[in-house]
Parts: sequence; C-alpha cells; structure tokens
Amino acid sequence: MLTGELIAAKVSGTAVQPRFVAPDEPKLIGEADALRAIFTVAADEGWTHGALDEALAEALGDDPRHKLQRGLAKVLLDACTFETRCPVAPAALRLAAFSAAAAGGPLLLRPGPAGGRTAADVLAALAADLPPVDDPAGGPPQPWSPAALSAALYADHKDEQRLVEAKLPADGPALLHRYNVALVQACLLRARGLRLRLEAPAPGRVRQLLRALKFWQLLFSLHDEDGALVVEVDGPQSLLSATTRYGLQLAQFFPALLLQPGPWTLDAELAWGKAGHRKRLRLDEEAGLRSHYADDGAWEPRAIAHLRARWAELDTGWELIPGAPLALGGQRVLVPDLGFRKDGREAWLDVLGYWKKKQLKERLDIAPQHVILAVSKRLCGDETAAAEAGGRVVPFAELINAKAVLERVEQHARPIS
Repeated sequence: MLTGELIAAKVSGTAVQPRFVAPDEPKLIGEADALRAIFTVAADEGWTHGALDEALAEALGDDPRHKLQRGLAKVLLDACTFETRCPVAPAALRLAAFSAAAAGGPLLLRPGPAGGRTAADVLAALAADLPPVDDPAGGPPQPWSPAALSAALYADHKDEQRLVEAKLPADGPALLHRYNVALVQACLLRARGLRLRLEAPAPGRVRQLLRALKFWQLLFSLHDEDGALVVEVDGPQSLLSATTRYGLQLAQFFPALLLQPGPWTLDAELAWGKAGHRKRLRLDEEAGLRSHYADDGAWEPRAIAHLRARWAELDTGWELIPGAPLALGGQRVLVPDLGFRKDGREAWLDVLGYWKKKQLKERLDIAPQHVILAVSKRLCGDETAAAEAGGRVVPFAELINAKAVLERVEQHARPIS
C-alpha cells in the first residue's frame, strides 16, 4: 500500500483529487517497464531484499521529486513475497556462534603473530560441529561451510530475506493502472466512511459486490434510492479499535468495486494529513480506473465455506439457498449470506465481520425475526455485546458452529411468504 508521502493528490478546499497518470503515455510506460524489469530479474534470480533495495536506489536516485517512480516501485514491492531461507533457525545459529565466541575470550580483528582467535576461526569451528543439512536439489546432506554459516546468521533480517514470489503486473500499462488504483486505496486507509451508489445494477453484480464487502469483513448497510442501490460503508476512523487492519481491508475492497460494469459513484469522507482534517474524495466510473482482481465473483468467506461443508454432513433436511435481498420497509434492504428452506418454512443467516454494539443492535432491530446473525468474536467492538444480544445471535471465532445455526433455524424459521 502506498505510504502517505507517496500519495500524489491535489487538495482544493475540502476536495481531494488523486493525480492519476495516463496508462497509455509512452514515456510513463517506458519508466514502468524499466522498473518492472528489475523486479523480474530479482524474482528469477532470488535476490535478497537488500539487493533489490540497492538496485532500486541506483535506478531511482535520491531526487525527492521522483514520487511517481517511487510509488510504482512500492506497488511492485507489495506484489512480492520475501521469506527467510535457512535450514536452521538463524536465532539458534546466532546463539551458538555468540556463545562459542564468548567462551574463548576476546576475539582478534585479524590474525596476529601471537595467535588468538578471530571471528572466522569461531565460524569455522562451529561449521565443523554442526550436523549436515538437506540438499535442496535432493542430493546427500551437505556439511556447513564457514561462508554459508556466516550468511545464515542473519538470514531472518529483512535485508537478507529472499524474494520467493512476485505477482507482477503483466506489463507497463498494467502497472500504471495498478498505481492509479493504489492512489485511491492509500486515501481510503484513513476514511471515516464512504458511500457507494450503483445505478440499476444487475442482481448478479449486486451479489458479487456484497460478497466482496463480506469477504473483507466490512461494516455496511444498504438502501434503495430512486432505483439505485446505495451502500454505506464504515471507515476505519469510525471504529474504536483495529483501525489499521480495517483500513487495509477497506482499501483491498476497492478494486472489487471497479468490476461493476454499470455507472457508480464513490463519495468518501477522509481524515486527511497528520491533523486529520475532514476532506472528501469523489469518484465515478469516468475516472477510467481498472481493477486487477479476477472478475469471477467467486469470493466466499472461509467461515461460510466451512458452514456449507458441515451443513451437508449434518443431513438436516434444510436446503441451503443463496442469500437474496430482503425488503425491510421504507428504503432499507438486507442481503443475508445464506438461506434455509424446509417444509414451507425459511430462515436466513447474515454474517457480520467487523461490528460495533450499536450496529449489532440496529441490525437486530431492523431484521425480521427469521434472520439469524453470526457475529465474529475476534472482530467485535464490544466483547460482551454478542452474549447480551439474545437468541438470534451465533458468536464465532474462526468457524461458525453448524449445530448452533441449526438450533436457531429451527426456532426462528417462519412460513414462506
């Protein structure tokens, strides 16, 4: 995610407008391709994080005006996975090396005529004592060399971690599109809330958007406005805790909005800058932003997938059906995750990820009695609220208890209207 100093935006009064780049500009494409080439070589050769940082520093220089290039590099870095590659825990190796060094007294910086030990002597002796390690190529176990031991001592430090995977944009224009999206995501990290309006969206696209909202465990509500679907989403600054993680999930949700094929608008209230001044970000489909998410609409929270599997094992006789919009009166709409039908009766299950006591109470007040709520104990705003909420609530930590859901379905199902 772009850091604050890498956000390129124009601020005019209370309005914030990201400075989007043109993905078809030849000069920019050349710069993007050059940066992408560095990461491609780094991934192919398994560079360390430190080696990649050095290559980027040489390519970018230290000119603070190169905000775009540094932003592109940050987008590429976010697409990379680094790991500690060492057959033995580096901390254990350091302990063994430091203990061996301390046991023999002070070390010499270099070999002297009077004898005495150097760090190289300690490493050589320790390497000879360590058991051989498995050969990654499948050959016989290999003995430690002093050089390999020296490199392994700090293999868990950031600079020494190895690049093991890089999910890079396909080409320069794709990287520039990704950068434009990243500008918006960085703005949303400190949003107080946002309002989405979709003009007459297709039902399948509505379900896709709601799956994404639930996948990222966001707090949201829906209502109809002159035939348009309006989604109100709480921002990280509206929560009392977990704002950093929630902000990241709100930002990660944003590319899912870009999959909507019809007209849409986004209006976000931001806490801008260190002082948290109230600003507004307004966007619509005319911005030309392009999502890098696969348009498969197949996201489903792990808790829901597990519940489906357990439900089939229980053989309850209750048919699982997809969630469908429920009119709540007035303009309010609720879209549960799952439905249950049996013998002319039905019930619904709505799963809440992040939530606050006030929102849970409001959801219970507006939802019909045959709607059951599953609420996360990990992502709650009040640990006691779920216990106090009553019999339509199923608290869960990681996975939803299918038997608890079945019990409440049996209690609260009503005839299909």
